[in-house]
Amino acid sequence: NGPEAYRPPQGVEGIVDRITKARSKEQSLVMQLGLLEPGARAEASKQLYEKLNLIHYKKLKMFVHGDRKLTDSDSLVFYLRFGPTESIYYEIGGIVHSGWADNNHINVVLDELAKTKLDKYFQGDSINGYPVYFRKDPANPEKYYKVVGRPNLRNINFIIIGARNAGSFPLQNMEIWLDEMRVTDVERDKGTAMRLMADLSLADVATFRAQWEVTDADFRRIEDQFGSGSTTEKQQYRVGINLHKFLPSSWGFQIPISGGFVKSKNVPKYFYNSDQLTKYKTSGIGEKIQQFFGVNKLTPELEENSRITENTSLGATIKRRGTPRTPWYLKYSIDMMTLDVDWSKKHASDEKNLLNDSKSINGQFQMNIPFGKNNYFKPFGWLGNGPIIRALANQKVGFTPSSFNVNVGVRDNEVVRQSRLEDEPKTTITASASRKMSMAYSLFPSLTASFSRDYQSDAFLKGYRVGDLVNAIFTKFDFGVDKVMNQSFSANYNPRIFKWMTQSFKYSSGFNYNFSNVNTNEKSSRLQVQKQFNINLKPTMLALAIYDSSKRKLKQKLPVRNPGNQKRGGKRRVPGGKSEKPQLPDEDGNQPGNDGKPKIDPEPGKAEQGQDTGQQEGGKRRLPSLRMFNPLLLVWKFFYAWKSVGFDYRITDNYSYFNIDGIPTLKHQLGFDANPGVGEDTTFNKLPRLPAIKNGKNISGNLSFDIIKNLTSSFKYNYSRDRNQNNQQQTENIASTYFFTGDDPEANKKPWNEFIPDWQFRLTGLEKWFFFKKFAKTMQLEHSRNGKFNVRNRFAEGVKTRDTWGYSNNYAPLLGFSINTNWGINGNIRYTKSSN
Repeated sequence: NGPEAYRPPQGVEGIVDRITKARSKEQSLVMQLGLLEPGARAEASKQLYEKLNLIHYKKLKMFVHGDRKLTDSDSLVFYLRFGPTESIYYEIGGIVHSGWADNNHINVVLDELAKTKLDKYFQGDSINGYPVYFRKDPANPEKYYKVVGRPNLRNINFIIIGARNAGSFPLQNMEIWLDEMRVTDVERDKGTAMRLMADLSLADVATFRAQWEVTDADFRRIEDQFGSGSTTEKQQYRVGINLHKFLPSSWGFQIPISGGFVKSKNVPKYFYNSDQLTKYKTSGIGEKIQQFFGVNKLTPELEENSRITENTSLGATIKRRGTPRTPWYLKYSIDMMTLDVDWSKKHASDEKNLLNDSKSINGQFQMNIPFGKNNYFKPFGWLGNGPIIRALANQKVGFTPSSFNVNVGVRDNEVVRQSRLEDEPKTTITASASRKMSMAYSLFPSLTASFSRDYQSDAFLKGYRVGDLVNAIFTKFDFGVDKVMNQSFSANYNPRIFKWMTQSFKYSSGFNYNFSNVNTNEKSSRLQVQKQFNINLKPTMLALAIYDSSKRKLKQKLPVRNPGNQKRGGKRRVPGGKSEKPQLPDEDGNQPGNDGKPKIDPEPGKAEQGQDTGQQEGGKRRLPSLRMFNPLLLVWKFFYAWKSVGFDYRITDNYSYFNIDGIPTLKHQLGFDANPGVGEDTTFNKLPRLPAIKNGKNISGNLSFDIIKNLTSSFKYNYSRDRNQNNQQQTENIASTYFFTGDDPEANKKPWNEFIPDWQFRLTGLEKWFFFKKFAKTMQLEHSRNGKFNVRNRFAEGVKTRDTWGYSNNYAPLLGFSINTNWGINGNIRYTKSSN
């Protein structure tokens, strides 16, 4: 009476691993039924993490073993359910016999299972409100197919196995073995794809292109496992005509016109939200040609499940291209303008929408005034070209903008849509206009400014369609209701006083106005203002401007011509009887050596290695002359070591206002006044709302200094503070460069910690030290540190409370070493340390 010893189905065995020689086990499951009363059932379910798609397989198989105690009079039914939910499912079931009987096994053709959802198998009953379909398995009358609801083989989320006692006597201590549930016969249907394209050109007057394309639902590329699942038929026709070719070329017009027609059909392989095949195939060359050129007809049922689209478009552009001989009245009128008009129409339907049509027309007008490059004058040019007043005399003053652009656009769009569940179509109409103006102006070469503003207007709020809108623009300059306005303004002043000093003053503002809800009169505005000052000093260039040793040596090393031994422009004699041309210093002032290559002079005050500071005269050695100590040279070297010093100061202010009753003043838009200058809108019971204000300041500095020839250093410092006021909440965020030691910077805080900058030191040229030169091409050491302190404060009734704060100290690296050897091998060792 014990459990039956397991034995696999006939002909089923695990796969032997080629390496370990171990035989894998079958995928099996045992259902143990302790007591199953008549009419009772037992189930086990599994919810899948990822949905299962069985649509590309033809059969579902599984071995089923009945308990040895089962007799022919017993009615134990096993069933398998799967579907998107526990209430919507497919079910396969049948009587279980003892052992691995062939009638026990599940061998289902999935296409036959899907046909159970046909109306002729509807039982006129429902479970949980879902219709029930039922029929016997055509291949095995002992088994049945049952469908509840409208499940889909492409969306399987639940699998349920169960046993039901369909007899009159209880069943006790029974087992059902399940083995190797699998899908087989993956689809290998063949698919084809065809494409044909034809181009026709009539000189430079007209062009025509036609393209036909058909791709079967089962066609797939090499990298694809299955086809796309729908047959695509597409026809495209495009034509272009240069209308200006029929006009005299002296007129200079360019009028290209283009049109197109695109028709496409996507016929699915399966009906919408179903796993039943549409069986859309072409038979014979005649039907294939009709399909290729898009003249075939679909059945009403197929047309309801297909995506069909027809697009028609037409567009034209009008502009004039000027020539150097174009009169000024044309250059500054028609030549500045471009007109573009586009019209399109679409008719579409798909499995969800009976109708999805649209019509649109767009118009665009552009004007670009071509200001010349010589639009300036020199008010102080009469002062001459003297060395002192030269800069003032050459000062240019612009009298016209450097650029000016205007852009106006109109758009009308009508959409008619009707779903297959609606009785009447819905029409949506939008008519809008846009206009933009931008200008740039340069008063001086160092002082520039730019301004731009654009509007987005809703014309349909005033009942305008595209024709009415164009008429209102020309007669009343009315573009509709302005819903969005964007404006930007910037001014930059970059004076160049000295070559060794650069500075800039920048001011910019960005403004946005939004009329978001017309029904409740919701209006808001945002403003961002930024002011920035930047200065960068290069003391090295200042030192070279005061004293440049290379230029001084250039004068000292120029060759002295001896008129007695060499004629002007001739060659000089050298030992050996050869003559050569005199060698002059290169552009950097370096004298050529004996090999013709430039010889680099040492630093001021240093003699070349191996060079005798004494001189020989008449075979006797003369002692070198003593040079007096020059303190100015130390001052020069000090300034020469300072490579760069930079400072940047930036202020950023953001203002957001809500429930305003109009467009803020121009003074506010440009950022000159924080007050918008408009009242608060209280209609529709709006609650008062305070503005959102954010004020930020940022200070940063950097310094680069050469301590000695091969030891460079750089220092950086940054401090930023942002204060936010949003409704009743006020917060402050501060972040700055910070230095600390120890494990608790909060307890060991020093006043000077926040003023110590980040640093970096780099020592190069180590390959020249000791024995390193034998194997190293370059060697260097590096050390750097950066620290940060940040805090967030909250203000309540004037009292500041610190919410969060933090410190960080990073040595990256504390010590770093890198080497590049003569053999092409590179090495890098970095020891880093950080604390937070």
